[in-house]
Amino acid sequence: MKVVRYILPIAVLAVLALTGLIDISSLPLHNPDFQVSLAVVLVYLFWSASGGGEHGADRTALYAVLLVSAVDSFLLRATVFSGLFPLRWAGVGLLVAGSVARLAHRGNVRRFRTGRILQLFGLSLGLASIAGLVVAVPGLVMAAREDLPE
Repeated sequence: MKVVRYILPIAVLAVLALTGLIDISSLPLHNPDFQVSLAVVLVYLFWSASGGGEHGADRTALYAVLLVSAVDSFLLRATVFSGLFPLRWAGVGLLVAGSVARLAHRGNVRRFRTGRILQLFGLSLGLASIAGLVVAVPGLVMAAREDLPE
């Protein structure tokens, strides 16, 4: 069943492209801002499809940071910092490290909690959202109290 989680998004994109509903060649793949945002989205999708979203009792903080960062970065652009691509790519690295830590916690509560903290700040840095960083700070308290999944 996990294989379907990986194949389904690719299949949907392929069908949309083949039917002409989307044109993948029109994506700004040479734009560094788009590249970093795409990397964040792909890492999050991969982590979520691998079952990462099912682990942990409280995902509220992560979803709050994701919502605020995505709305700020993609729609409002109210508190987005421009440039600083090394910092944004570091955010992608934090998101990857946090996702790996969450998936491979092996009963280690410290790794589990640290993974969530890295995810919170990685998402907001990768999407260049200061508002996301602000929302991530209270998420630290939630992450510090999170227990291992049953």
